[in-house]
Amino acid sequence: MNELDVLIANKLGLNSEEKNNYYLASAKEIYVNDNKIYQQAFDPLLAPKKLEPLYMKLGSKSLHNSVLKSVIPTGPIQKTRYSQQLQKIINERASLFYLNHPKEVFKYNEKWLKKLKVREIEYMETSYKLGSITINEKNNITTNIFQESKNSCILYVTPNSNLIDVSQQIANHILTSFNSKDISYFNTVLSAPLSSLTNIGIFEPKLPKFSFLNNDEQSQDYDNEDINLIKSLKNKEPITITSENTQDLRNFLQDSIKSCYSNSGNIKSSNTKHNTKTCISESQVNYCDVMPGYSIHCVGNLQKIELYVPNEVDHSEILSQSRTAPLSQFINMIKDLADIFEITSKVIRIFYDDSVNSIAFN
Repeated sequence: MNELDVLIANKLGLNSEEKNNYYLASAKEIYVNDNKIYQQAFDPLLAPKKLEPLYMKLGSKSLHNSVLKSVIPTGPIQKTRYSQQLQKIINERASLFYLNHPKEVFKYNEKWLKKLKVREIEYMETSYKLGSITINEKNNITTNIFQESKNSCILYVTPNSNLIDVSQQIANHILTSFNSKDISYFNTVLSAPLSSLTNIGIFEPKLPKFSFLNNDEQSQDYDNEDINLIKSLKNKEPITITSENTQDLRNFLQDSIKSCYSNSGNIKSSNTKHNTKTCISESQVNYCDVMPGYSIHCVGNLQKIELYVPNEVDHSEILSQSRTAPLSQFINMIKDLADIFEITSKVIRIFYDDSVNSIAFN
């Protein structure tokens, strides 16, 4: 029964109203409805209420436990003055985070923290994934540490983040467990001048010799400058981008593109023709000529855009959690480009192929 479509399942609809929409499905395709919010978002096949214990024994799973939740950085990833200064302070003071704690309470060591990169982004989204369906939702999270690769992590911060949020993220990642005192201590390490830290007994001889801990007057000014810069940047009023600004920019880009097309007939540069031929040759003219439709299949969607991979490629290649963030960033870029040409996301398809070094979409 786990594999065969012999069990009765029901769909409640997006409004959670009982309907007589019954289906035959296997136990692994049916969920126990233990999360109303997820049910309204995904509208999955559900086990009859009175038969939920039986369906669980047959292989059905909890809807709440089946949804994978992750935080995704959204918008341009930038090295800003704030992110660079914050990364510098974390790197210089990394040893202070590990003072007065036994080694066994740490998940990551000082070397890991010193390698932590800091980047600024526009905002965060929460991604909810059930099977092949993914839903992204904007949230109020201001900081998040994302694992870029096995040995590399990035701390993403938004314009309205603060050092308490940063402290909580660091505590969450380097400590096996933490409380408000740990967050407060980490915040002090990040925000206080080194002279003040020394006065309250937070001292580490391994700190750089140009730090204020060695009573270097120039370093004192430099250290205070870093702290004050972070505080001043965080106290700035955020720039408000209105719908009128966005529309004006869209109109400007559309007019510019139309202008380029109207003048393209007058361009007779031999170098341009040569470069164009070279580019076409290198890209093999058309992805669809290289990868016919019958050799690819749809493995799901992200932000209402269908994702395709070759038949021999496992769907996890494109749907794995490590690829969610870069894929979402690529989709956001494509959607912004589509808006310029007034193209809806419903007609966009993205193709993934690990055998070539190019990206295709139509």
